Amino acid sequence: MNKRTSIVAGVAAVASIAGLGLVQPASAATGLTLTVNHPYVRVGTVGSWVNACTLTGWSTAPSILTYTASSPAGIASYDVSYNSGFSPPVTTHYTTNTPAKWTADNYFGDCGGQGGPGSGGWIVVAHDKAGHSITKQENYTLTVVRWNNSVTGGLGPNPGSWGFSGGWKSTTCPCADGGSQVNNTKAGAFALYTAHVSVAGEHRDLEMATGPGRGKAAIYLDGVLKKTIDTHAAVNGNQVYVWDSGALAKGTHTIKVVNLATAGHPRIDINAMTDFN
Repeated sequence: MNKRTSIVAGVAAVASIAGLGLVQPASAATGLTLTVNHPYVRVGTVGSWVNACTLTGWSTAPSILTYTASSPAGIASYDVSYNSGFSPPVTTHYTTNTPAKWTADNYFGDCGGQGGPGSGGWIVVAHDKAGHSITKQENYTLTVVRWNNSVTGGLGPNPGSWGFSGGWKSTTCPCADGGSQVNNTKAGAFALYTAHVSVAGEHRDLEMATGPGRGKAAIYLDGVLKKTIDTHAAVNGNQVYVWDSGALAKGTHTIKVVNLATAGHPRIDINAMTDFN
């Protein structure tokens, strides 16, 4: 399992951490609070497509977890632990609120071991300067939904789905997440992703190809223009996370990617959407 890296050595494929029996101490009297947010992929991150035993079929992306605490006494430190099914939790100590980076992944169990839908978890403990502590746990699953609606690992309760306007063409390449993606060169051509958010705060992250022949696209969330992205680059890049939704409310959302057909390089390539839930 040496294909995975994180903020601590040895963190690899994830497995369920249910049943740890963690208890969050009552903090009303002390005023100590802690918020742990859903993980997400930072824009510009490049994913990979490997498997520990076959070197194929495993979608990963270095991701981050954010958290914050407050106390009338002031915060002294944080302990951030990652729990993997293949090792006991390993704790990293921080003196300040530091976003934790790790390699999020979804695991098929091809090599034996945990298998099945994957979930992993972070345990964050905040300590204030009065000697009080508070603990919260963030479990997550990661689902990569590719352009053809194939899902990398059956993780989410309601994986999203893609729909397309006319004129999209598919290409196959080992460079793409899952080995394939779709492209279009026509202005106004769009891809529509339907996201099912089961817990408020989840993110959705768009994965595309970049390069000299690629151009701009407009991103709409629930019909509202959120950002114009530019996938033009000096050299070709693949599995690039180009947009993050931010925290989403519980319920069904639509994410629309519209080709702006940039003059001289009108093509855009869509690979996948990543669901953190």
